[in-house]
Amino acid sequence: MPRTPYLSTDIKRRMVDLFNDNETKASIARIFKVCRSTVTRVLKSHSLRGTVAAAPKTGRPRKTTARMDKKIVRLSKKMPFLTASAIRNYLNIMDVSTSTIKSRLRDSRLHERRPARKPLVSKKNKTRRLKFAKYHESWTPQQWEKILWSDESKFNLFGSDGKVFVRRPDGARFDPKYQLPTVKHGGGNVMVWGCFSRSGVGPIHRIDGIMDKHVYKAIMKDVMLPFARRNMRRRWVYQQDNDPKHTAKVVEKWFKSKRVSVLEWPAQSPDFNPIEHHWDEVQRRIGERKFSNKDALFAALKEIWENIPKGVRQGDTISPQLFTACLCETLNSLNWQNKGININGCNLSHLAFTEGVVIISHSNSELCHMVKELAAASLQDGIKINIRKTKLLANCCSGRTPIKICGEEIEKVNEFVYLGKLISFPCDHVHEIRRRIQAGWNAFRKYRHYLTSQKIAMKHKRRLFNMCIVPSILYGAENLGINKGC
Repeated sequence: MPRTPYLSTDIKRRMVDLFNDNETKASIARIFKVCRSTVTRVLKSHSLRGTVAAAPKTGRPRKTTARMDKKIVRLSKKMPFLTASAIRNYLNIMDVSTSTIKSRLRDSRLHERRPARKPLVSKKNKTRRLKFAKYHESWTPQQWEKILWSDESKFNLFGSDGKVFVRRPDGARFDPKYQLPTVKHGGGNVMVWGCFSRSGVGPIHRIDGIMDKHVYKAIMKDVMLPFARRNMRRRWVYQQDNDPKHTAKVVEKWFKSKRVSVLEWPAQSPDFNPIEHHWDEVQRRIGERKFSNKDALFAALKEIWENIPKGVRQGDTISPQLFTACLCETLNSLNWQNKGININGCNLSHLAFTEGVVIISHSNSELCHMVKELAAASLQDGIKINIRKTKLLANCCSGRTPIKICGEEIEKVNEFVYLGKLISFPCDHVHEIRRRIQAGWNAFRKYRHYLTSQKIAMKHKRRLFNMCIVPSILYGAENLGINKGC
């Protein structure tokens, strides 16, 4: 049940004045757009207490005043790395607990978060980074395929280097004010060098002791160069950062003697190197596993590194474009011009979408043949059909012969949701409408706190409803709409 709207002292006083002027409770309720019981409660309070002012509140009073709350929030915004106890000491409010200070900060949406660790970039290097990005902006995929990416990374034997928290507003993760510069140090860890290219991951090499220019040159000679000559295309380019060991004279001389082209790299730009995503993936797979010694840790790192598959992680922004391009290439290689159903003299054999493909046929035998052709062509192009997500929908005139892919039978269903719309035979509009209404309620529950709050203006609630609730109801239904009568 929603809370009663807040009534100011002025409104309550006007209610009493109207009642004294012989207005009925029902008419007063209509004037102020409140229920009659609210008017009755205001009048009863006035007759018993002689005033319309709010009665003294019961319960424990707040330890901080509104002014003190503003000081706490202002100080945290000014110095976001201060802890709750440090804020208490700074403001000399020793009678207030740290839990109360944390609560006031959370009320102002200053939640405790880990700071983004980014290198401090000087203005000079910012200019170089921008120049590098603009120069390579027009590079084609074929040019990037010639790059052999490399870097070193450290993996701790016992946990991480420690966590630091920062209070920051929403959307300010990469604001330099809330970032924590990284500092590298050794001890209890394994240092490795790795590389990868379009052909996949390269070797991962363990670095014992401190790596200097001579150790790095040995890695280039014994590990990197043999891999590059076996797997890279002609005129390949080696990438490395500007670590002093990498740019030493002896290393540069060796690169020239072996005719190895090195990509010009801007300083303080580890975020430009895609191999960082590989290190993150290795760290994620290592997780919280414990190792008794460094040899066991390196063995696990090597196993994980060698089993990183080629491709794009699901959810990546480039994934739909890559999948669509591969799917179109596969479908174009199939000879389906005379297959499918005939509509106005044209054959319709399939519908291709980003999420998949719908195969259409007039007979069960033809459909079985088309599915087998698609499965064989997909494997050649590196696409694997997901049997669990593949469904077979047929009308009453079709045969009941099962269709199999790689020995697995495709599930036959009477209905399924595809691209936001329920597809069924026979077409059940009532079920579809009920499903969409339920989807709307599910979306409403996620934002119930904001939509029922008395502190948020109605125009903002309406905008939130139209942007988050309505699309969940109408997704994939261009022929449906919601009018004022609904």
